[in-house]
Amino acid sequence: MGRTYLTDAQKLVGIFIAMHMNRVDNHAKHQQTTIAKDLGIHVDTVKRAIKRLRDDDVALIDREQLQRGRRNRAVNRYRLIFPWS
Repeated sequence: MGRTYLTDAQKLVGIFIAMHMNRVDNHAKHQQTTIAKDLGIHVDTVKRAIKRLRDDDVALIDREQLQRGRRNRAVNRYRLIFPWS
């Protein structure tokens, strides 16, 4: 929360991912459209926020793209990066 170099949208997306982490494997699996819908923001805003949160100078989350379901839709698996790990 105290990271002044992040915008409010970036903080909101980061908090959303952190709050939806699976306690078993410490991952959150969501489509960017689902995140945008749940937060009431545009999907392009979510994409920019995730890109910024993954930047080398910030590096707060990691993303892996997965395939699932009958329609083979892409789902992202996010993992928080902790400075002590």
